[in-house]
Amino acid sequence: MSIEGIGPLDGPKPSDRKVEPGVHPSDGVGSDATPRAGDSVEVSGRADIGRYAAELAKVPEIRTEQVDSLRNAITEGSYDVPAEDIASKILDELI
Repeated sequence: MSIEGIGPLDGPKPSDRKVEPGVHPSDGVGSDATPRAGDSVEVSGRADIGRYAAELAKVPEIRTEQVDSLRNAITEGSYDVPAEDIASKILDELI
């Protein structure tokens, strides 16, 4: 069994690389390599994931204000969810 990678974030596989005749695949690789003319790097929106993760870490895992509000509404008998909303959610889960 062979595992090639875990998803679309994996880079090209060695077999995907195109090598020009007369050029060794490792040419230009290493600490002394200098960029060739025309080389460029473009960072996609995925680079923002770290920033989003940091913002998400600031949000408490349990929003106690919302939990307390719902708990009080249930206790007082004022918490009402239309039957149509419940049925819709059940059907969404089944489909």
